[in-house]
This record gives sequence, structure tokens and C-alpha cells, in this order.
Amino acid sequence: MDLVVGSGSGLHLFRNDTKNENNWLKVKLIGTKHNASAIGARITVIQGRKRYIREVEAGKGTTSQNSLIQHFGLGNSKAPITVEVRFGKDSHITLKNVQPNQMLIVTEP
Repeated sequence: MDLVVGSGSGLHLFRNDTKNENNWLKVKLIGTKHNASAIGARITVIQGRKRYIREVEAGKGTTSQNSLIQHFGLGNSKAPITVEVRFGKDSHITLKNVQPNQMLIVTEP
């Protein structure tokens, strides 16, 4: 992933040009009940014995913005994935047998 940092000393781009064969999953959430950007939602990606967790955040501190698309690096495993999304206390969804190397769009039920 690339990183853009802006501060009082200017704007800086840290570009990642690394070439590898690792697998990944991107997850974009669309909220319908809580908020359209699904801020506060928790995504759990399960692949074999590994669990990866991300929470959708708008930003931290002042003048910052986090990506609303959550990126999961999966290494060299191409095993199917289970994706659990908790939008709120009573709103969740589980997707099984998800294949890596794609952008998954999940809408709040």
C-alpha cells in the first residue's frame, strides 16, 4: 500500500513499488442503518487458523483521513476466507468461502 502524509512541512508520498505474489483481500462496507460509510464497523477475516481484524475509522487526530476500504494482506495462502462483519450490536453478516485477491463490497443487512 502507498501512504500519503500531509503536515505543516508539506505533502509527502511514500510509494510502495514492491513486487510479490502475496494474496490480499479488500473490503468496502456500505451502511444502511448506522451510517453510510459504516464507520465503527468491525471486519474479521478468518483464513485457516489466522484471524485478521480491522475497524472502519474516519480518521484520528486533526487533518487526517483513513481509507474506508480495509486492506488485508494474506501472505502466500490462497485458502478460502470467512468474512464476518459487525455493523452494530444487532447488525452483522457472515460470508463463507470468499476467494482472495478481490475487492469485496458488503452492504449492511
